[in-house]
This record gives sequence, C-alpha cells and structure tokens, in this order.
Amino acid sequence: MTLDVQPRWEDGTLLVDIPANTHSVPLGSLDLTAQVRLIIGTDSIAPNKAGALSGHHGSTTLESGLDSRPAEFTIEIRDVPDVPLRTLIWPAGAKAQPGSDDPRPLRELDR
Repeated sequence: MTLDVQPRWEDGTLLVDIPANTHSVPLGSLDLTAQVRLIIGTDSIAPNKAGALSGHHGSTTLESGLDSRPAEFTIEIRDVPDVPLRTLIWPAGAKAQPGSDDPRPLRELDR
C-alpha cells in the first residue's frame, strides 16, 4: 500500500492530504481517525476529522485544529496493511517541494 502524506496549513488547521493506492486490500477497511496521530512534543493528537477511503485508489484529508503552528511535528500511521508503523517527521522552516506548498518530511521511518 502506498500513502502519499502531504501536510498543509490553513487558518490554524493542519490539513493532511492522503492519497492512497493498494492492490492488496480494500481501502474501506482503514479508520484513519484511529490509525493516525499527530505528535507534537509529548502530545499525541488524533485528527478532529478524517474522510473515508474506499476501493483500491482513493484520497482523503485529515483535519487537526491547533492553537499555534508547531516548529516540528510527527505524523504516525499505524497498522496500515504491510507496515505496522509509518513515522513522518517535519522540521521548522522545511523547504516546499517544487510546485507545492507542502513541506517535505525531514525523514521517513517505516517499522
């Protein structure tokens, strides 16, 4: 399964766009509000809102309202088939990808 995680900021809300593609399991089996956490310092925050995925190719957006934009944050995605834990870390002042407002993750760790 491939997840292309792209965070962006709008009016105090962290929006995380997640296009997903798989040929092994239907995407409808995922519950992203339960499987995704935003880690800021020692706080683990579930998304306020997550759309549903279906079929084998889909896209959704997770929403997390925050009091302020953190200097660094981590997104953890658990138990998505074939990878028990995906960890994506974004630093302060990350350069945007060409043609995008979305920062690149500092590093990506799959366990």
